[in-house]
Amino acid sequence: MDQKRKKVAIIGAVSYPGGISRVVDTIINCPNIKNHYGWLIFNTSQYKDGNFFINFIVFVRALARYFHHLLKGKIDLAHIHTSYQRSFYRKIFFIFLSSFFKVKTILHFHTGRFEEYFINPSWRMKKIIEMCLAKVSAIVVLCQDWKDKIEHKYGPLNTYIIHNPISFGSEEIPVHGKKQNRNHIQMLFFGFIVKKKGIYDIIEVADRLNKEKLSFTIMICGKGEEENRFLKKIKEKNLRDIQYLGWVSGQRRIDLFAESDVFFLPSYYEGMNNSILEAIAFGLPVVTTKVGGTPEMVVDGKNGYLSEPGDIEGFVEKLKVLILNPALRSLLGQQSRVISEKFNKENIAEEWHRLYQNLFH
Repeated sequence: MDQKRKKVAIIGAVSYPGGISRVVDTIINCPNIKNHYGWLIFNTSQYKDGNFFINFIVFVRALARYFHHLLKGKIDLAHIHTSYQRSFYRKIFFIFLSSFFKVKTILHFHTGRFEEYFINPSWRMKKIIEMCLAKVSAIVVLCQDWKDKIEHKYGPLNTYIIHNPISFGSEEIPVHGKKQNRNHIQMLFFGFIVKKKGIYDIIEVADRLNKEKLSFTIMICGKGEEENRFLKKIKEKNLRDIQYLGWVSGQRRIDLFAESDVFFLPSYYEGMNNSILEAIAFGLPVVTTKVGGTPEMVVDGKNGYLSEPGDIEGFVEKLKVLILNPALRSLLGQQSRVISEKFNKENIAEEWHRLYQNLFH
């Protein structure tokens, strides 16, 4: 490692595919950033791929290794990625160690449940959060909504908004696939099969669209604790228009985005949803909810439609319009591609480069 470069510690569940690993890959693979910084990676959890004991061992090893590097003076900046609950509790140790050794620290929030756990915590948890925020050099959130809420709750802070990047380059997006003039459309859902993702709203919406004799298929991709109950309800309503594909990744995931006409995510909470980012990059109009950072990816009436969570009538109305109007689908899809440009890897990497530079000057 070049001794002239600043050493940055990347701390978090970096081995698990998701928002954290996408951000880390974007930063460490940016040529401009690599010229100025070297990396030390501290993986704190196997996330859902490991049981409690395995995750505890991974955390303890990461913390011990981090302490060793601090003692040797080998860390200039700590970039700490956190979700909620256990993820945040683990990061408290790194925050206080960094503060003790006077290492500049970025606390980077990722969880879609940001408001639930950090804006409306118990009084005791609020005190812990306040102590942590007071010890970091900068706070990074995913959207304007989070910035407004955290500063309203905890007072003026050195807060930055840096969005998550799209996980692939524009050269990976197939130019073929959708047939804009077809009347039978394919809608796509990617997400965990849990109630908060609006999976039961999808069933209600599909039932009403079906009763209006509209021609569509909703492809459901994901896995989760509600899977069996979800499939049972689909069967009870005899909804052949919903196809459950389970967990989908790799080329099949890309093919589904390329083949689909509309992305539908009636979620009750989000941070910066990666599937929406992918959908707009593929030129899909999006029907979703006004939660988290979603309004920064989907502009109501421009590249899709936004409703309040649980607004079945609103979803039905907007999806019906898109099913019956291929020209509108095409127009909104074109705008999705335009909006997606600001979320490409190069643009997001430069935002991180500017933040790193600000902290060292």
